[in-house]
Amino acid sequence: MQVISFQGGREFLERAGALLLEREAENNLMLGVAASMDRSAPPLGTKLYAVEDAGRAVAAGMMTPRHPPVITRGPEAAIRLLAERVWADGVRPAGVTGPRESAEGFARRWTELSGKRYAVERDWGIYQADSIVPPAKAGGELRRATAADVDLLAAWSAEFCRETNLPAEGDQRAVIERQIKEERLFVWCDPAPVSAAAWAGKTPNGVRINSVYTPPEQRRRGYASAGVAALSSRLLTSGRKFCFLFTDLANPTSNKIYQAIGYRHVCDFQQYVFDREETTGKNR
Repeated sequence: MQVISFQGGREFLERAGALLLEREAENNLMLGVAASMDRSAPPLGTKLYAVEDAGRAVAAGMMTPRHPPVITRGPEAAIRLLAERVWADGVRPAGVTGPRESAEGFARRWTELSGKRYAVERDWGIYQADSIVPPAKAGGELRRATAADVDLLAAWSAEFCRETNLPAEGDQRAVIERQIKEERLFVWCDPAPVSAAAWAGKTPNGVRINSVYTPPEQRRRGYASAGVAALSSRLLTSGRKFCFLFTDLANPTSNKIYQAIGYRHVCDFQQYVFDREETTGKNR
């Protein structure tokens, strides 16, 4: 086996795309991000890897700025080899994310190489829907976000990052403006905006729903369910075969509402952090 690195999304997908498409929902993040790199230069610091055995990719990994590596499932030896290559390249990520067994295998090898401990930071669930069950009627309707919504949505984005302890994607106002320009960001209005959702990361057959947020004072009124259901239906009607989304498995509310509108659980991802006191799981 050997690890191959790539400079851009196109060559990465040419070599690792078949592997990723074997589990399109599970690998939707990597597929979507790599496809976006095909349309523009990868951000500085991006790393793309495939582990090949007899000329065929058996595992892959991706690292983008401000985020730990995301890896696929793969043979234990391939995952260990991937960790070794990241280490040899002088990259020092804060953690790793991927299917449970692979993420832990990477973390174990990282501990052997670095001497740093690892701990489970977050458990993610990946869900997929190919049809939507309309939720109980909530007041209002979905519309595409406009420039007039930027201030409000930038504030919501900051609150979302604080609540979820997720890194901000650079300048939040600039991110919101780009999402609006690309017509990817939507708001549920009743009659003013009360919830938001966006799409990103198109794969050959699907698309990922993200940036779902409802401010605390508007929660428990069905707005998030209505907004995600309406946006998912719009995307499916437009030609996508299915929609994906990630959920924090520690949040039973979000997992429940997504299943209620037709999303089904595909797999679990585990996010490990290196060299931090024990949080929610193993620490070695």
